[in-house]
Amino acid sequence: MDSKTSVKLVSLFLVSSVSLLGYVSMSTFGQTTGTPGMVSIDSEIIIRQGNGVNYSFSDDATISKLEVKASSIELNDWLEVGAVTSSGYLTNVLYDYRSDYIKWGSDSTDSSAVVTFTLSGLESGRMYRLYIDGNQEALLTASGSGVISFTYSGPWSEHQFEIIPQYSVYPDVTAGAIAFLGIVVVLVLLMLLLMMYEKAKKFT
Repeated sequence: MDSKTSVKLVSLFLVSSVSLLGYVSMSTFGQTTGTPGMVSIDSEIIIRQGNGVNYSFSDDATISKLEVKASSIELNDWLEVGAVTSSGYLTNVLYDYRSDYIKWGSDSTDSSAVVTFTLSGLESGRMYRLYIDGNQEALLTASGSGVISFTYSGPWSEHQFEIIPQYSVYPDVTAGAIAFLGIVVVLVLLMLLLMMYEKAKKFT
């Protein structure tokens, strides 16, 4: 089979079971990666559902499974992301979907829409921090089945949502800390070199 598969075949290959309320609309092609069971999904692919919610990837994604359900999608056989909107059309763009960091962007055509987000596949009983546009807004506890849910009522423009385990470091903080430590190390090395230079001068 050619590495670039038609829209129809990509749909059949990626989606193992599609709800009657959900369907996949793809504006371009999926491409095999050469790794068994893995497929690269173009960022221009739009996953549309009958409940007024759309999904896409921020960048080309390599995943092992994509299952479209009535009000959610399941990725890589573990993470399920869902949303229900009271009105308008909601677009969710997936940025990151790791076990210790989940990020997506959302926007609604109705500025007053009330949206309930649900994430499944998380660690049972663990606490997670919810960030909206970089600000911590809530502390959520995963249910016994690994589910968390929260509601956002706008006003809507494009918003960034992040889910991080309670005792993990926020990604921007981590990057800042690494940069700071790098500067400290450079300054310490410069001081040591200066001390060595001053000592060398005494023996000349």
